[in-house]
Amino acid sequence: MTSQLARHACIGKYRSRRHPVDDEHVRELLADLDETGIVPIVEELVARSTGHPRHLSVRGLFAGMFLASELGDGSVVFTQVANLLGFCLSDAMRGELGIHRYPDNDRGFEAMYGVVRRLFKAILTEVDPSPLPKNKRLDLTDVAGLLAEADHDALADRRDLMLDLANKILGMSLLDALNSSETATGPPASMPPSSAPTPRACPRTAPPPPPTQRPDGTSATPNTRTPSPSMTRHPNHPRPQRAAKQRRRGRRSRNR
Repeated sequence: MTSQLARHACIGKYRSRRHPVDDEHVRELLADLDETGIVPIVEELVARSTGHPRHLSVRGLFAGMFLASELGDGSVVFTQVANLLGFCLSDAMRGELGIHRYPDNDRGFEAMYGVVRRLFKAILTEVDPSPLPKNKRLDLTDVAGLLAEADHDALADRRDLMLDLANKILGMSLLDALNSSETATGPPASMPPSSAPTPRACPRTAPPPPPTQRPDGTSATPNTRTPSPSMTRHPNHPRPQRAAKQRRRGRRSRNR
């Protein structure tokens, strides 16, 4: 979203495609989310004792991300997350997830979008295993200095935490595939012997004819080799050598 006109057009597109999300569906998603144990871990990371209270809970953010993933075939777009959390849930569900109520206009949408982005950025900051700043060009000397001053033990702990959270999120995204595989029918019953397909036999050539007896008493085996298409010649077609001679004679007559 760069210009005001572009933002207004994008928000209007989301507004025209909105559909209310059923509370029962959200509760089923929240039950799967709570089983992963990811919410209390992340809440402890981004907890703060001062400042204004957050207008979006960690549980609500993850719920919105999974809802957006369902609508986007696995991809999560934060404008869609803001649209779902701010304007597609019921008032009771928004209160349960700690989502602030914003007016349904351009400024309200942008405020909801900013809340979503700030909370997600705070989570990424706590699990980032790199000491280098993001979206900034650095000299190699600055990179070496930052790496030398970094606490690599703390960075390793952040990396382990990032992998643990990513695995929990990935495991939740695979729940539907796991449930569908468990409810699927078992392997097909074994086929009875009478209906089992018989293996196809390899094609065999006709047996060679018996050897003929020569007058001197020796046997001779006839040549049973089948000529290839390149060896066969039509009776009216000249041999290759004869055709070449005819072409040379024609060129000589034209040169004269």
